[in-house]
Amino acid sequence: NTMAAHVTLDVAKHVQGDGSIELKYSGEKRFCRKCNVPKPDRTHHCSACGSCIAKMDHHCVFLNKYSTPFHDGSRCIGLENYKFFVLFLWWSAVVCLDTAYLTWTHVFGLAFDRLAHDIAARAFQLTSPHTQVVCVFFTSMCVGLALLVFCGMHLVLSMCNLTTLEYCEKRGTIGFVNYYNVGVLSNLHQVFGNWLVACLPIYPSHMTALRQQFPVNVKKFD
Repeated sequence: NTMAAHVTLDVAKHVQGDGSIELKYSGEKRFCRKCNVPKPDRTHHCSACGSCIAKMDHHCVFLNKYSTPFHDGSRCIGLENYKFFVLFLWWSAVVCLDTAYLTWTHVFGLAFDRLAHDIAARAFQLTSPHTQVVCVFFTSMCVGLALLVFCGMHLVLSMCNLTTLEYCEKRGTIGFVNYYNVGVLSNLHQVFGNWLVACLPIYPSHMTALRQQFPVNVKKFD
């Protein structure tokens, strides 16, 4: 793919000697004063976790703090677990909407008729099984649609090769150029890996290379 290449001094004079392309506004190399280490491209320091996260998207308070060979034990969504986060949103939305569909097609009509009879016959009771069925339908539908929209937003960000933080920080920047946008298919491949296992919770094999250097669109340097 001629549009995507790892930056070298031969193809982009903007690149520093260590291969990184991001600098401070002062022109100095990025350095994390809290971790006391150089800050690679697309890395942000999470004050809640107390560590620098590669390709950090956001801090998630609902994420269990665990440590694996592919994750540093923080509660942040980043390079190592972003695919699993998006898949979690997708499959959760599918389950919720499927529950709403099954509730509607199999029991909602009967439950609604019985609920109307219950309301007419006696005071409204939340403990009524028919009331519970109606609540399950509306709850599943609302949660499923919300998750689907959230998942869609992250798919759009993935297609543009942006994180939530990068989008919020740079969307108002005049003349902003996303050098990491190497095309929709290549961008999605970075997140989900091989298309045969894109929807499965399988760790992409190319993540090791991404920890060292992100592909960039060298034509955007012109």
